[in-house]
Amino acid sequence: MGDIRIRGPLAVSAADTMFGPSYLPDSNTGFDLGAVGYVEDEYLVDGAATVYDYDAAFKRVVRSEGVDYVTRIIVRRPTDPADFDGTVHLEPLHLDNDRGISWHAVAPYIARSGAAWVGVSVYPFPVNRMRDVINPTRYAELSIPDGGLAYGIMGDVAAALRGEQGTALLGGRTVERLYLSGWSATGSIIRTFVNEGFHAECRLADGSYAVSGYLVCISGAGDPPRGYWPISDGSPVLPEADHRRFFDNVGVPVFEILSEFEAESNAGFGRPDSDEPSDEYRLYQIPGGSHHQLPAGPEMQSTQPVQLEMLGFTRPRAEMNEEPTDLRMTFIVRALFELMDRWVRDGCVPPRVEPFTVLDLRELGPHGLWSHAFPLWRDRHGNAIGGIRTHWVEIPDSTYLPHSTPKPGCVDIPPGVPIPGPEFVADIRGQRIRFTTEKLVALYGSFETYLNRASAHIDSMVDAGWLLEPEARELTEQLHARPPWGTAAELLQPA
Repeated sequence: MGDIRIRGPLAVSAADTMFGPSYLPDSNTGFDLGAVGYVEDEYLVDGAATVYDYDAAFKRVVRSEGVDYVTRIIVRRPTDPADFDGTVHLEPLHLDNDRGISWHAVAPYIARSGAAWVGVSVYPFPVNRMRDVINPTRYAELSIPDGGLAYGIMGDVAAALRGEQGTALLGGRTVERLYLSGWSATGSIIRTFVNEGFHAECRLADGSYAVSGYLVCISGAGDPPRGYWPISDGSPVLPEADHRRFFDNVGVPVFEILSEFEAESNAGFGRPDSDEPSDEYRLYQIPGGSHHQLPAGPEMQSTQPVQLEMLGFTRPRAEMNEEPTDLRMTFIVRALFELMDRWVRDGCVPPRVEPFTVLDLRELGPHGLWSHAFPLWRDRHGNAIGGIRTHWVEIPDSTYLPHSTPKPGCVDIPPGVPIPGPEFVADIRGQRIRFTTEKLVALYGSFETYLNRASAHIDSMVDAGWLLEPEARELTEQLHARPPWGTAAELLQPA
């Protein structure tokens, strides 16, 4: 990977603000870094990288060498460098408003552990929008002329963070471990980064890999156009049968973390778990999980939509006919991030789970709109069988499905996001179908019995490593704050 120049931090004022800060105090939106002893800074990054294409046999070939780029990184770290634990979570920022989806999912875990987070802009569309529309003064220099530069950018930044430039950004502390994570499109771009050889080329001076482990979330290899991101603008889609859609002998641990939505399209694209030193791999599927779910609260929401509204843009609507899910997939993912860190740091081998079973006929059950989506095997309550067994599906009070339907005229497609229509926006959003009071009484006898069993299951998930203590406490408190079944308060309670 090439050398880069990191400039900054960029000054922040009332008239010149960062796009997508962690927290907006005026609207109380986002994760308040100051409250947990963290700070954030924004930097410009200058570099040059090679853009690749495929030849007729789908082998990687050079399209253009030495293509200049200017991008930005956001660094969130402990205010006191002595509190930094040596771990950096690097994330390519998403096509949708340059959001850091890993950050919004696991920020409390990162802050508790003393790690740092770095987000890097890699997509032309949001970079062009920041430069031309959102803040032309602050972002005047930003330039990513081809989407294929994303891989060089990620590799350049990862290598720099593991070297002297990373030490400078982290207050003089050395970066000992670096995890690269992404969700949906950014998960797919990581799949391409690894399997097109960029990971193998991204090494430190001693020959070791710059990236210590990968967490690829809600990106299914079986989704032909989206599960494996293009190697450059205009390049053909990698064939479905190509072995590069699988992670194999990466040399560092890889977690693939899927909801039901991606699993429906992933039949035939799975692989066995492995503990082999050169092929450490886990597939973790979360029953009841969906590709899109509502954040747990305003503290986990991204700030970009609020900033865009302040600039006069209209927030895309997303009103569904069904009740949104109350399942918090991100709580499980925080524990999975911890399991990855233990595997890399201490050699603690993470547990395995039985995968979902994907049925081979679409008429056998509910499934998504995409032609490659097939039903999952479900239990008598309609919940998926297999995966990480949470209290939502083991001690259920609802049926969870990964799809919804749009209210007519009430769903918009976010700018720059490759979704063909409102029905597909709804298709990625999970729903909850509550059990009737009669069914709940038949299952559990009493509300108190249900609470006790669900609380005990949450405790068992902590013991198994599927939940961390803070999230377990929050879930247990939420359970015991719920009104009893069948009361007016319960029927009016939002998801």
